[in-house]
Amino acid sequence: MLKVERLQISGFKSFVDPVEVRFAGGVTAIVGPNGCGKSNLSEAITWVLGEQSAKSLRGGTMEDVIFNGSDSRKPLGMAECVLTLRTDLSFPGAEDGRIVIGRRVFRGGEGQYRLNGKVTRLKEVKDLLMDTGLGIRAYSVIEQGKIGMILSGKPQERRKLIEEAAGITRYKARKSIAEIKLQEAMSNLLRLDDVISEVERALRSLKRQAGAARRYQEKEKEYRELLEAVLLGRWAALSHRLAELKGRIEDATSREAALAADLHRDEAALAAGRERLDELARRMAERHQKVAELGAVIEGRQEFLKANRQTVQELGERAAQGRALADRRETEIAAHDEALSELDEKRQELAGEREQAAAAVDEDERQIAAAERDLKQVAARVDGFRSQMLAAAAEINAARNHVQQAQIEQERGNFRRHRIDQEIAQHAFEVKQAAEVLEMSRSKVASTEAALDTRSEEQEKVAESLEATMRREAEASERKRSLEDQLSGARQRQRILAELSRAHAQRRAALEKALAAAGIETPVYLATQAKAVEGWERSLDIYLGSLADAVVLNPGESARGLAQALAGRSAAVLVERQSGAPEAWPVVDDPAVVLSLSEALGLSEDLASALPPAFLVRTAADAERLARQHPGLAFLSREGLWVEAGTFHVEGEIATPGVLERGSELAALEKQIPRLEGQLRDASALLDQLVAERARLARESNRLQGEVAQLRQELAVGKARMEDAAARHRRLATEAETLSNEQQEIAREIERVAERRERLQEELAAAEARSVGLQEDFERAQAELEAAKVQREGLRTASAGRRGRLELLDERLESHDREMSRLRAELERGQSQIAAWRQDADRLAARRTELEMAIEKAQGDLQTALEQRAAAEEGVLEEQENLDVHRQEIRLLEESIAGHRERRDAVRSEVEELRIAQASVKQDAEHLALTFRDEFSREDQPAELPEIPGEPRADLAEIEGELARTKAALERLGPVNILAVQEHDEQEQRFEFLTAQRTDVATSVDSLKKTIKEINEASGERFNTTFQEVNKNFGEIFARLFRGGEAEMRLLDDEDPLESGIEILARPPGKRLQNLMLMSGGEKALTAIALLFALFRTKPSPLCILDEVDAPLDDVNTTRFVDLLQEMAENTQFIVITHNKLTMEVASRLYGVTMEEKGVSKLVSVELEEVQPEERRTA
Repeated sequence: MLKVERLQISGFKSFVDPVEVRFAGGVTAIVGPNGCGKSNLSEAITWVLGEQSAKSLRGGTMEDVIFNGSDSRKPLGMAECVLTLRTDLSFPGAEDGRIVIGRRVFRGGEGQYRLNGKVTRLKEVKDLLMDTGLGIRAYSVIEQGKIGMILSGKPQERRKLIEEAAGITRYKARKSIAEIKLQEAMSNLLRLDDVISEVERALRSLKRQAGAARRYQEKEKEYRELLEAVLLGRWAALSHRLAELKGRIEDATSREAALAADLHRDEAALAAGRERLDELARRMAERHQKVAELGAVIEGRQEFLKANRQTVQELGERAAQGRALADRRETEIAAHDEALSELDEKRQELAGEREQAAAAVDEDERQIAAAERDLKQVAARVDGFRSQMLAAAAEINAARNHVQQAQIEQERGNFRRHRIDQEIAQHAFEVKQAAEVLEMSRSKVASTEAALDTRSEEQEKVAESLEATMRREAEASERKRSLEDQLSGARQRQRILAELSRAHAQRRAALEKALAAAGIETPVYLATQAKAVEGWERSLDIYLGSLADAVVLNPGESARGLAQALAGRSAAVLVERQSGAPEAWPVVDDPAVVLSLSEALGLSEDLASALPPAFLVRTAADAERLARQHPGLAFLSREGLWVEAGTFHVEGEIATPGVLERGSELAALEKQIPRLEGQLRDASALLDQLVAERARLARESNRLQGEVAQLRQELAVGKARMEDAAARHRRLATEAETLSNEQQEIAREIERVAERRERLQEELAAAEARSVGLQEDFERAQAELEAAKVQREGLRTASAGRRGRLELLDERLESHDREMSRLRAELERGQSQIAAWRQDADRLAARRTELEMAIEKAQGDLQTALEQRAAAEEGVLEEQENLDVHRQEIRLLEESIAGHRERRDAVRSEVEELRIAQASVKQDAEHLALTFRDEFSREDQPAELPEIPGEPRADLAEIEGELARTKAALERLGPVNILAVQEHDEQEQRFEFLTAQRTDVATSVDSLKKTIKEINEASGERFNTTFQEVNKNFGEIFARLFRGGEAEMRLLDDEDPLESGIEILARPPGKRLQNLMLMSGGEKALTAIALLFALFRTKPSPLCILDEVDAPLDDVNTTRFVDLLQEMAENTQFIVITHNKLTMEVASRLYGVTMEEKGVSKLVSVELEEVQPEERRTA
């Protein structure tokens, strides 16, 4: 069992200094005058046990428990209390048989709890002390003036005392936690049902999508295998082309290196020459610097001579000025000496006048002392009358206090009656309000059920719309990706063709330069005159070859003359237009012939006749057949085969497009790219629109899901509130009857107080009449006192004038002394200034002599510097001639280097052309590698093309055809949700998990309901047992304290013992059974003490604090209370705050609280077992 060993407090309320209170095993009494801080000790115990209400501690905020300062002490920043409990070693949380509970609070509002020296939480302290009887709301702490509240409290508040004694507080806490968990579990169950329903609908939709996704994945796997083979084949062809270009670039680079070596040699010679030039320039600069330095020396000497000549003149003037100041100062000192003599004579006259004034002031002091003695005698008589009046006033104040106390009691009664009336009206309003709330709860439940059905239907419709929008979004996203790929490929192809066109134009530049020299400024090429038939561009480029860049001459221009002009300067193919009637091409009448060359190129007759005859045929077999039939004619097939007689010309590697194909393809791309851009913008806009629509529908779906869950929760809460409203309506009806009985008792009490007030007012009138006579005697004595004061003040006034004259003379003497001191100081300062000025004049004369010698030396230095500067300027002219010769040599070297650079740049141009071709091929290869990486990379392993590509594949065209067919098959499948398989598996796992969770929650709900039922049964059984035992002890102790009579407790609702309030009925001996409010104050206190000790007899508490509970008791009842207190002290420690000597006698330890220093409490302890015999205390 717990026992309180000691209480340590510091800075708590009025206890500023650390105080330790040790408690005896039986009764510990705390005594002292009112307002000295006795109750602060009991509040310290409740505070350390966890009291959270500042109002219960007689404060506004929790910071009010900290000492707030007094007249002589500063406020503290912290309050601390430590309570030490003794127990056995088996008690939970005990260390060495002790439990130490501490609490601190700081001025800033921070606080902390400590348990056995470790910081802890309030909850752990409450759990430790639960059901021990030490709780702050238990029956172990009866605060000052609240003993009667045990009876006047509400029935439900009385019930808490029985519950604490029954030890079911822990059960109620467990039940509260279980009910909260049950409510949360029910809410979770509803949410799980909603989520499982949503998951089931999602599973049905995902099952169909997953089947389509699996078929799509199989076809996509086949497509990716073919795509990989095509990309690797193209990579091999591009690598072969890059190797060829690399060899040509290396050859051109070696020629460039040879030219660069020659250039480097000349540049090295140029660098050496420039170094020599820099050396000459440096020497030139040094000579210029020397000339400048000599000029600076000359200028400095000239400035020195000018400044020092002026300084010599100034020094002479300053020396003369100093001597003049010294003469003037000697004249002023003579005047000060005469003034000092006059002041000394005037001071002697003032000293004589001061002695006469001091004698007159002494005579005034003697007369004022005699008047003071007379005044004290009169004041003594006035004090006597004042004491008598104060005694009379005290009597009147006591009477007035009694009247005022009666009036306060009457007003308190009126206030209580008004409050009871308000409570009755409030209860009537609350009963009506409870009925309205009950009806509103029923209506709310019905409307919530209807709204739940409506929102569920809306949610299903929105979910269907969301699924359709997601399908359309997937289709739009796939279309956008396809258009982006097409547009990216078209732009890439356009850039490559543009680079090839620029390279081709650069190659034509040398020919155009030579043609311009020959007189043709704007040459016309055959390719610009031709307009190839669509689809035949590559075959025509192969046939024409270099003829595409042939220069077409105008009629009348001679090809031979132009050829002679171009010979040795530039290679060219020249085409003369046929003048007159051109020779007709041979006719080939065969259905396999598509067009002639001139028709395919769209050339004029005069230009077509200048070209060798050729025809376009349908197939390679037709070309071979017709070439054998018509020797001398050429036949071209669409596949790029060119047959002439027995000669077959076959296209080799995939080369860059020719002039005709490149121009046709660029024209087609210029039309295709804007069209693709427009389609991409439309697809992006549609996708954005669908994304926005899907987001809106998703938000709407989430909102509806939240509203459905909220409505279901509101429905459960509404039903619970409806049940609470019904219970509240029944409880309010029962409380209304109790309030009516209290109202009648208060009315009778008000009548008794009114009668007592009238009697006290008569006594007050008699006391006031006696006070009037004393007031008249006091006023006569007061008049004599005022006359004596007037006489004394007259003497003081006359003396004040003579004292003022004396003070004025003192001030004038002091002023003369200050002036004489000032003149003596001025004399000393003037003599020192005269000596200083004469010394300065001598020093300035010596300085002037030194400067005149320095000026003579500076004139010699200036002449030497002028001669040296003339010699240095002649050396500068010689160095300038050498510098000009070397600069001419540097210019010749620079012209040689320019020639080398021109030749090197020509070779570099060739290298650049090769590198442009290489860049075009590399760009194709990079695009191919990027495509391969994008298609085949994974997050954990990026895909790269092989470093060694291997030989080009012969069946690449067949694989590309198969790839196109597979892609078409994928497109026919339409938009597919690829993630549907994964989502279906995830949703299926989630459905299984949620189903298992729902089973667990349902099991938890059943378990919680069973737990609550078991707690109710155990609590009910313990409460009934304790209630009967306390009721029995209450009757016995009541009869013992009142020496008869009877008392009992009754449940207001026998059918619900777990929530029923408790009513107390008591009948003192010789009286009928009546309401508790009709009992006297002493009877109420004694009845409450009987109930309190009945609780202690049933379940003893380790500690009980009784704060002035014996105040309403007379000596007889106090003796009975003390006897019972001694009996209970065998099992419980009692801390009694009292003013009653009978209660003090039974204490084994007595603490006295004093307030020697205002606002600061002190503690004094006495061991009564040591200072009084055992026989006397038990007598």
